[in-house]
Amino acid sequence: MCQPLLDHRRNRHSSEPPSNRSHHPPLRSLSRFLVWPLIGLCCLESNLNSVRADGTVMNCDQPSLETALAAGGHVTFACSGVIVLTSTISITTDTVLDGTGQSVTISGNDLVRLFYVATNVSFNMVKLTLAHGNHVGAPGDAQTPGGGGYGGALFIDGGVLHATDCQFSANRASGWAGNTPGDAYGGAIYNRSGSLNLTNCTFISNLTVGGGAAGGFVRAGAGMGGAIYNDTGTLRTFGTRFFANAAQGGVSGNPTGGSGGFQGAAFGGALGVTTTSGPGGTPSTTIPVQATLTDPKAAGTLDQAPVTVNITTGSSPGPVLAVPVTALVAQSPGGYAVEVTGPGNTRRWVPVRPGMFDDADGLVQVTGNLTPGQHVVVAAS
Repeated sequence: MCQPLLDHRRNRHSSEPPSNRSHHPPLRSLSRFLVWPLIGLCCLESNLNSVRADGTVMNCDQPSLETALAAGGHVTFACSGVIVLTSTISITTDTVLDGTGQSVTISGNDLVRLFYVATNVSFNMVKLTLAHGNHVGAPGDAQTPGGGGYGGALFIDGGVLHATDCQFSANRASGWAGNTPGDAYGGAIYNRSGSLNLTNCTFISNLTVGGGAAGGFVRAGAGMGGAIYNDTGTLRTFGTRFFANAAQGGVSGNPTGGSGGFQGAAFGGALGVTTTSGPGGTPSTTIPVQATLTDPKAAGTLDQAPVTVNITTGSSPGPVLAVPVTALVAQSPGGYAVEVTGPGNTRRWVPVRPGMFDDADGLVQVTGNLTPGQHVVVAAS
């Protein structure tokens, strides 16, 4: 269906599931944008000193990947392609998984979580796409609440993750649905008491969905942190962007909301964090931010000082091409494309480079082989 390009792909809260992609018309010009804020600043250093062995993934399949990862060390790829996992891979020794020089996507096929990072283990990922991971909470019963969904792509259980130039796309965590529904935490990554370090990464279309309530007088599960949930851990990011991630509350057992049905809550379309108690017992959420001085000598003898974090806004010098953020599709090993329709309902992919974002209208500036008036495909609303 064709209509004006007004749909958006900003991080959002919603109780409606993602829908199929539909036609969306012409590109239009835009003169004013908000620059998407980055979450925190950091000076990130990959710790490669503790790795002990090297391996190579010869074939893009799970057995070859597991064999190369078994001894830890610096693991590279001799193949490009999509590695589809049928079970979660546990990282139990210090490992670097490096996709440099290849185009590698690791997929859970919407069935399994991709990786579990054990306590006191360092896992470095470079130039990889982690997509379609899925974790669903364990079943519950009348005595046992349904389990929570934790990290569709990664569960960091007290370990350390460094991700550089990686994409996390279409991963999902869901709480168990039933009479005792579970909550969902971190569509792509759940970090429990670990350290999560992200450099130039992209999170796109990741999702948490609270478990649905099967009967009345039951509150459905909550969805928290569409892309990441940081549970008493450390999160450091630099140059990381979040597009179209969503947290959704579970569906009530009574769709009308009457006779005891309660919709699940939703928090943090991009990022959810553990809530602590503030002054007077009021809820307080803290996001750690590590800042580095560009000119350390200017600090003199200061060893601490208050820091103000500003969200930068900007304007383009003139008209630009813009599409709904929902038209952007992440490509492997990197970059974005939009799907353009032509005569006779033909379709083709056009690589684009995103620019500034208009969060209010859900539009993004794009540069590529596009002209005003073309039609692009977006997620149906």
